[in-house]
Amino acid sequence: MASSLHAGLRNLKILNIIRLIILLTEAGLLAVADWYFGIKPVWPPVLFAFFLTAILIIYTGLRYQHQTSISSRVLFTQLLCDTLLQTTLLYWSGGVMNPLISAYLLTVAISATLLPLKRRWMITTLTIVCYTLLQNWYQPLQFENTSNHSMTAHGMMGSMMMLHLAGMWLVYSLSACLITGLVASMADRIRTHRAEIAVSRENQLRSERILSVATMAASAAHDLGTTLSTMSVVLGEMADDHKGNAELKDDIALLRSQIEICRSRLAGLVATSQEQKPVVQNAHEFGLQVLDEWQLLRPGIEIGFHCTASQPLNVEADSSLKAALINLLNNAADASPNHVELELTHEEDMVLFKIRDQGAGFVPDISERPGYTTISTKEEGFGLGLQLSAASIEKLNGIVRLYNAYTGNNPEPCGAITEIRLPKY
Repeated sequence: MASSLHAGLRNLKILNIIRLIILLTEAGLLAVADWYFGIKPVWPPVLFAFFLTAILIIYTGLRYQHQTSISSRVLFTQLLCDTLLQTTLLYWSGGVMNPLISAYLLTVAISATLLPLKRRWMITTLTIVCYTLLQNWYQPLQFENTSNHSMTAHGMMGSMMMLHLAGMWLVYSLSACLITGLVASMADRIRTHRAEIAVSRENQLRSERILSVATMAASAAHDLGTTLSTMSVVLGEMADDHKGNAELKDDIALLRSQIEICRSRLAGLVATSQEQKPVVQNAHEFGLQVLDEWQLLRPGIEIGFHCTASQPLNVEADSSLKAALINLLNNAADASPNHVELELTHEEDMVLFKIRDQGAGFVPDISERPGYTTISTKEEGFGLGLQLSAASIEKLNGIVRLYNAYTGNNPEPCGAITEIRLPKY
């Protein structure tokens, strides 16, 4: 969120750069008009307006350089000062006859980009009023009649027209470049800022849902622990009562093993809820540990494990990552009961676990926003497993990507791939 916090500050810096460019352009154009054409503005008030603009540029640069956010009120005040200083300068340098009057459009463009509706209309209305007043009230430019610049009335009008046309071209070219290069970047930053706010809001909502699930899981773990203890006692009594029944003995042993798996998972759930520091592990060994534990839960599923990395890979892992991978493997097995594949590979500084299944593929709502939706493609599913898994992986600076696999020109997917990307250590 650091970039969004500083978006307003960067926009203000861009505004200050635009202000400086306009100041230098105005000073240069008026100096050329005086030196080459002998067209003189009323220099004392013009220089005073330049001085005030320079003070505003310096003040803005020093005042707001250490702030992390800039309000729309500050930007409105800045643009208001720009409009008033621009109007003062134009009043003393020809009014509407000065081609620099088109610089009002830059102020309007910036206000339309940065300000809320009410304030942008206030700036727009102010520039229209100032433009209208400058049509009737302004100090006309004076021609200097010297031996070097002696002009007839016709020559004066020609020089004025040449200067006006050159100034219009310059102001248009400068405005077009500034709007395309700087004002558009302001709009991009605002869009990025709004997108980051939306993502932050979604993350907060997801965290609240996960916290709610965790609270219910803690209560369920307590209830399940009592239930499992009761079941274990009953199975023990059944084993004592039916010692001679070999078939029943095998079923009781299977049920006991499943109860122990449930107990170990509950113990892991309690351990995960406690503060644990992730440790760096060999990715291949970690994958084997995950598969060993998963096949105790799904012994009838055939799974292939492939490591295509040519060098040892290490990842930062904890018990929550193991639970996340097991959950994603369960999703793949539900979609493809016959065969699932797990591939370990790497790309640059990332370690990749790819889970492939031969199911019907992902629906767009799930694949586009993994971890941000509670949609489930299973009749008995609640859509929470993927959400919790994505949160556990993102906690370790990882990413979950979901996409479908295709063969040849067949538009129908031939399976799905769940890609877990983790930083390499």
